[in-house]
Amino acid sequence: LWGGVPGEVIKKRDAGIFMTAVSPDMLEECIAVISRFDITGQELEEFAVLFLNPGKSMFVIPRKRAALIKKDTTDNIFLECALAAKADFIISGDKHLLELGTFMKTDIVTAAEFVRRV
Repeated sequence: LWGGVPGEVIKKRDAGIFMTAVSPDMLEECIAVISRFDITGQELEEFAVLFLNPGKSMFVIPRKRAALIKKDTTDNIFLECALAAKADFIISGDKHLLELGTFMKTDIVTAAEFVRRV
């Protein structure tokens, strides 16, 4: 996450080029997924701080539910967050999200595509 192309995304965010958006459900899901990897408690805390920095991230509470993705319904929380934040992009490697291409006015792209476009 901190290196390679995802690291470039984080550097752009830290430079103030864009802000990230996070919802409670999204943060919970991301922490659950990253916890499956061999990481330390310190690394997990650093990951959470990436999304909870008020100068770099906005915390949103989605008001509308999405049910667009049927194969992995958990992926809908990312659509809900994007909608609540009026996001321009969802950056993901998830095949179900990427298959959509767009959601409302939000482009769904890989980290590499995002770095190329921003």
